[in-house]
Amino acid sequence: MTRISIGLFWASLYLYVPVLPLHITTITGNLEIVGLILSSYAIAQLLLRIPIGLLADRIGKKRLCLVAITLSSMSAILLMFSNNGQMLFFSRSLTGLAAAGWVPISVLYSSYFSDKNAAKSMSEAVMINSIGLLTATYFGGMISEHFGINVVFIIASSLGACSGICMFFTKEPVVFKKESKLLPLTSLVNKNLLKICVVGMCLFYLTFSTIYAFIPIYLQKIGYSETNIGLIISLSLVASLFGAGYLPKIKKTLNNKTILLSTWTLMIITTLLTPLSTTIGVILFLQFFCGIGRGIITALLMSLVIQHTDLKNRSTVMGVYQSLYSIGMFLGPFLSGISASKFGVESIFYVAIIFCIIGMFIGMFIADPLESK
Repeated sequence: MTRISIGLFWASLYLYVPVLPLHITTITGNLEIVGLILSSYAIAQLLLRIPIGLLADRIGKKRLCLVAITLSSMSAILLMFSNNGQMLFFSRSLTGLAAAGWVPISVLYSSYFSDKNAAKSMSEAVMINSIGLLTATYFGGMISEHFGINVVFIIASSLGACSGICMFFTKEPVVFKKESKLLPLTSLVNKNLLKICVVGMCLFYLTFSTIYAFIPIYLQKIGYSETNIGLIISLSLVASLFGAGYLPKIKKTLNNKTILLSTWTLMIITTLLTPLSTTIGVILFLQFFCGIGRGIITALLMSLVIQHTDLKNRSTVMGVYQSLYSIGMFLGPFLSGISASKFGVESIFYVAIIFCIIGMFIGMFIADPLESK
């Protein structure tokens, strides 16, 4: 039931994502405003994921999971009724607050696994996340094109309600006090964790400046329909699903630094070539391989965070990680909106490459989890 709930939760948050940038553009008519509204998704996550992590370690994960899922359902309806920039900003911020629930949700899922299977647990969590995103983004564009975006919002809200029902019937494993104790935040955060957070920030800058923000606008500019946009985003998410699922096998033969270097290189090349392409087949090919890289690194970073601390304090550490990578989620659409407005939508890809290079460089200095303890 937990797996189903997680998949439906992300589907409720991402069903409208392929067409949301186009919808906001239609209402506001300004790419800078579009970037600002899309970046509001990260504000609540940036501010609240650490407090949510601390709270989850003290009162339990399941309660906060249910709150987050309820917000995901409510925010879809609020987006449907938003008819100006201010309402869109508020509603999109609320979806970000719902997404901050990924802290207790991901740690709840990892608690069903032993410590030695941390990579497997996070690989599975990212795979379930990707399945929900994949299904939602594929059908979201199609539903919007044939029935209108309001139907998309209604279905998204319904998916959130179904997710809540499934989560209600899940069981949260009991952590006995003798196994570990709650530690203050300052004792849990070290340089290695901060390096992981910076790499995550760069990864999510790439993701939220391109595939979840301005790639749909770029594709519309060169003449593709909402269905085609949804198809390209969905294929990229299929690739992320494949990448996340393949991580445990890769880790048997390659160390973390080699994995980070090779995947960042792959994403830099595919991002560089995307604005030079106008053929749908080429763009599909490039975004597929970029998606593989995103899936691998997303699962790898989360597994490193999980291995960073004991079960009792994992929500706090995961909250720190997810809060700091939310900076990338905010800066991605925000800076890209400014760049697209002043220099054209193609410019956002080149700015994203700068963050990719930073992420690749910092990744070379991440220590093995055993070394960081």
